[in-house]
Amino acid sequence: MNDEMEELAASYNAYASFHDIEINGPPGSPLGFPDVSLYHANRVNGTVYDRERDVFIEATNITYRTNLDNNEMPDTAFWIQRKLKKAIYGCVRSCMVLRRFNEIGPSSTDSPTDIIWEITNQFAAVKIMDWDVINENVNGMAHREDPLKEIAAMQLVKQYGHGKVMDILDVMTDDNYLYL
Repeated sequence: MNDEMEELAASYNAYASFHDIEINGPPGSPLGFPDVSLYHANRVNGTVYDRERDVFIEATNITYRTNLDNNEMPDTAFWIQRKLKKAIYGCVRSCMVLRRFNEIGPSSTDSPTDIIWEITNQFAAVKIMDWDVINENVNGMAHREDPLKEIAAMQLVKQYGHGKVMDILDVMTDDNYLYL
């Protein structure tokens, strides 16, 4: 839109009378977002390789996406670390992004719990939300904030790309928590 058109649109809207607004009818509801894409999460204890120190570490709170449709092995995981902040529905924690450690080589008997992970130089924040708290507050209308709508909006922005909004890396869920 050129500058003249923007000025014209702004002046028309700014000087519209109540009658002008009234004849257009009541406001409509905002457009909805597509359904949220949630993936099943598996949270396990496992082995992590630290290449810088050349050591293997037995770690807790490794979370990765599982594909329930097939037995495909995950390539990426998140090693959940310390709490950064309390949030309405849970907390925000720091985490290290892990990748599958392939130098030993996968065997035909590998299962996701046997995976050895390698620390990458990438860090992330994970918002961990408790499903009980979400259901109690959203369904009980205690909060106007709805995490699923927030995630739907973020996934829509990611789909169309936007250089000024931080991307989400993954959205996962288990029986107790929603991981964003």
